[in-house]
Amino acid sequence: MELVVNGEKHETETSNLLELLEEFDVNPDLVSLKVNEQVVNKDRIEVTELSDGDEVEMLFFMGGGN
Repeated sequence: MELVVNGEKHETETSNLLELLEEFDVNPDLVSLKVNEQVVNKDRIEVTELSDGDEVEMLFFMGGGN
């Protein structure tokens, strides 16, 4: 299926959000997620099913500065 991940088309065989994170080697504890503009709670990552054409945003927070 084809997804849009962070604005770029991505072909995948994953069926849920957790599998997609594993495919991208992303720790679920270190990212906030949106699917089709809806925020996904951390306790719903494993059960959030993906469908062809879904838009997934992975939001990473970084510290820094003075």
